[in-house]
Amino acid sequence: MSVLGLLREPPRSHSPAAIWWWSGEPLRRDRLRWQLERLVAGGVHHLGVLNLAPSGPLFGSDADDPPFQSQEWWDLLDGVCADAFELGAYLWFYDQLGFSGADLQARLVQENPSFAGRWLEADGSVTTRGFDYLSRTACAVLLDRVHGEFERRLGHWFGRVIVGSFQDELPALPTWAPSLAGLEGAAYQRARAELAESAFFRPLHDWHVRHGLLHGCDQQDPARAGHPVEGVELYADYPRTHRWFTAPGSDHHGDAHLHSSLAHLYGRPRTWIEAFHSSGWGGTLEETFDWLLPWLRAGATLYNPHAVYYSTRGSWWEWAPPATDWRQPYWRHHKVFADAVTRLCAVLSQGRHLCDIAVLHPTATVQADPRGPAAERAQRVYREIVGDMTWFDTRPGVLDRLCLDFDVIDDDSVRRATVTAGRLTVSTEAYRVIILPAVSEVDERLLEFERAGGVLIRASSAEEVETALSGYVAQVVAPVTPLVREVDGTTVVFLTAAARASEIGVGKPAERGVELGWLDARIDFSPERYAREMPVRVRGVEGAPLLAEPFSGRVRALPYTVVDGVVEVMVPFDDGPAALLLFDGSHPAPAPVQP
Repeated sequence: MSVLGLLREPPRSHSPAAIWWWSGEPLRRDRLRWQLERLVAGGVHHLGVLNLAPSGPLFGSDADDPPFQSQEWWDLLDGVCADAFELGAYLWFYDQLGFSGADLQARLVQENPSFAGRWLEADGSVTTRGFDYLSRTACAVLLDRVHGEFERRLGHWFGRVIVGSFQDELPALPTWAPSLAGLEGAAYQRARAELAESAFFRPLHDWHVRHGLLHGCDQQDPARAGHPVEGVELYADYPRTHRWFTAPGSDHHGDAHLHSSLAHLYGRPRTWIEAFHSSGWGGTLEETFDWLLPWLRAGATLYNPHAVYYSTRGSWWEWAPPATDWRQPYWRHHKVFADAVTRLCAVLSQGRHLCDIAVLHPTATVQADPRGPAAERAQRVYREIVGDMTWFDTRPGVLDRLCLDFDVIDDDSVRRATVTAGRLTVSTEAYRVIILPAVSEVDERLLEFERAGGVLIRASSAEEVETALSGYVAQVVAPVTPLVREVDGTTVVFLTAAARASEIGVGKPAERGVELGWLDARIDFSPERYAREMPVRVRGVEGAPLLAEPFSGRVRALPYTVVDGVVEVMVPFDDGPAALLLFDGSHPAPAPVQP
């Protein structure tokens, strides 16, 4: 469908995909059907089915009834699939491999103790705990126990109703396997990543591709936030192992730039954002839209509201609220919100990302010695450059402050890239600026890029990046960071009326879970922070600028001037705090100004 078609008819394929918690009370088919009807009426066409207490009491909740993967549970889900098919809804399943009380891995280890993960201790001894994600045999049995069972039980719904699965907070990869003997430093971590990739991540990817299903993720913190050190410690090579998800992403503790970059560089269609759990019951649609905008601007295109509750037991049951559902006083208006989000996610999933700047994720530097001074320095500089998107403790990086979009490029993408006309070209991206955050070694491909006229910034501080970019002129210059895509010859520019109109804080932002102090979160949402209109300059486009309104779906031409080949236009935000600027080469007359 064309961009204009997506705006006219928001596609169900890109609607919000809410987590549907099947917990709190015994499940009934008629009640689930009623809830599906309410959700579809509110513009929510995707639901991810999750069990909080799948095999027994957990987190203060009674055991789910029926238990996860019991015959009664399978029969109920099969029936709900039939209802979803009739109602035009889609379902996702949760694999229960990370955040879970299903104990699937523990049960397998109990059946076969050789499936236990092996861990290298500081004294050189090897201990066992958890599950062995480095073993092909163990992982094959695990994936068959979960994904294979979904295929056998519900494969007839794959692609028609069941459109994907979700993985949340996968445990850390073990640190020992016999083939790692004798390896040290970066060679050891690369081999560890290769084992996990071949045993777990790639087979999981291949299974989803074979069945035409998407695969989203939100992994452990702070690897999901892109922290290089913890990414190596938890997952050996975070970009390498997580490039296999077709909807890589995180919750609002994470970083959308890293995950959307993996999508750009490896041809993945969507980028996941699970949000906004633990923000409390009081958030309005206006606030939620404001909180979501930075994630969309950073490339997230699959909005996963954290909660729709099967039951609240008369307001006595909740899990990391809010529930974004019919219980909210705003629900009668939710479809307007959902359709706007759907339009944006659909349009921003099309075509290719246009971006000049990439920041190298310093995985190789960290792998050499994750707790050494070089790794600490690379992580500090990297975070100063890219910033921190954490919803409750957002810290803009130097590129954010310069209103410059960027990708995060991984080591493998550098190695497989080609150099063309002074640009580093890989997949559909073509970068003319590469920033190295205090890395210890520079790949030969980057030196070739530099010799060909590309800009290679070796940075030991954020200030050096700012100085090096002082003469750089972006394709789109605006008071906020734009996101630019090219869709079938149309240049699409996504703009927001402010970086964010909310100021948010919690008691202990460095902590996680309840210790954050999220029950006492301070949220100051002020729409006055939004610009009513915004001057924008765009290079390399033809035709009149067309304003596409996410809430109404209307498209209209704007008055503009061309100065030295640069289009100058004033973008109004009278439809809402987000806008799409389209350049399709046409020259329609501007619409008359409404009184």
